[in-house]
Amino acid sequence: MKSDREIVSKLGALVRESADEEADVAADGAARSRFLAEVTGKRATSRAPVVSRWVATRWTASRWAASRWAAMGLAAAFAAGLALVLLFARPKRTIDFVVEGAPVASGGFVLAQPTAPATVRFSDGSELRLGPGSSGRVTERRERGARFSLERGEVHVHVTKREGGADYQLEAGPYSVKVTGTEFDLGWDPSAQKMHLVLLEGSVHVVGPETQDGVAVRAGQTLDVGGREGLHLSASTASSASAPSPSSPHAGPPDASGELPSTSPSAALSASPSSSSASPGGRESDPTPRKQSWAERVAAGDFEGVIAEAEGRGIDATLGSASVGDLMALADAARYGGKGSVASQSLKAVRSRFAGTKAASTSAFLLGRMAEDAGNTSSALSLYETCMAEGSTFSSEALGRRMLLVKRTRGDDAARLLADQYLTSYPKGPYADAARALSKR
Repeated sequence: MKSDREIVSKLGALVRESADEEADVAADGAARSRFLAEVTGKRATSRAPVVSRWVATRWTASRWAASRWAAMGLAAAFAAGLALVLLFARPKRTIDFVVEGAPVASGGFVLAQPTAPATVRFSDGSELRLGPGSSGRVTERRERGARFSLERGEVHVHVTKREGGADYQLEAGPYSVKVTGTEFDLGWDPSAQKMHLVLLEGSVHVVGPETQDGVAVRAGQTLDVGGREGLHLSASTASSASAPSPSSPHAGPPDASGELPSTSPSAALSASPSSSSASPGGRESDPTPRKQSWAERVAAGDFEGVIAEAEGRGIDATLGSASVGDLMALADAARYGGKGSVASQSLKAVRSRFAGTKAASTSAFLLGRMAEDAGNTSSALSLYETCMAEGSTFSSEALGRRMLLVKRTRGDDAARLLADQYLTSYPKGPYADAARALSKR
């Protein structure tokens, strides 16, 4: 009979051996057989090893099976939890775009060459075709579309129809055009604060200072809004049946002479009695060509020429004597021509010399955009607030930009009050969706 000390010693050794061989089922069963034999101190009968091995093997197998099912259950639960996390935590994929015919500057800014168009192509097949000398900015990319701000000139818009609807938004000054799948021409003249829209196919919803509740425009209609004329909705000379081809985005049906009349937004915006070649009495006008204004030259893309002329007069002298229209045109030419310092000086001259005018409040907004693009957040916020306080036609845009800046720099809680303010003042404005995402209403 073995002593207690020997039994305990053997037991410890077998336990250690069993732990080392835990992963090996056969070795585990053999170890437990030896354990039984050593503890009883008896010589095993011919049947004892078989019984002990059977018991040990069954015990180990059952434990391994239970462990296997437990591990499989844990793995399944982990996989399900991981799938839920990936489903809700995965960021939404936004649409992509490329620009043909012009470089893309910082902040998605696109400037078409003076003599050639530029095309913004989106990954869902939608296109924005900017006319020569026109400029705009892709301000936001969304899951099912994008937001584009037309700063000057004209753009032909074709939004691809898709299941569930597209989500595009075109902006022209303070006006916003909501698009889900359609085709139209859009023009914006910042100096006259006039928007011109010719709808070729589908329908759009336009919101702005004169259209707080929005106005629906359908295929075959033209909307003119802004300037002294206010809002005018009429039948268009173009329709979906005569939609322009990509090579001639603004061509309408031929007239009686066989010529193609222009339905270009820029042509409609720039049309005025003074541009006629004949006097009211039918007599020919003075053959001496009228000198183009700086605003007209900027609209035609002659940015360098306007800047050169201002420099020839002397920048300081120009800033101190030029009209408000020339100063705003010079600011635009400098912004588009990469002369940020001249643009800033021109806008500040408008604010100091023509305080209280719409041009002055517009200058505050443009200075705010320049500050935001340069990363000067505090200055941008202050200028946007000034623009709003002065009742600018860009107040909606200024409040929306201010809300997004505060969200980006101070967080959602800090921006929530501005979101509520935006929804109260502009419930259908261009930043309403972003405001609703922040608001707890």
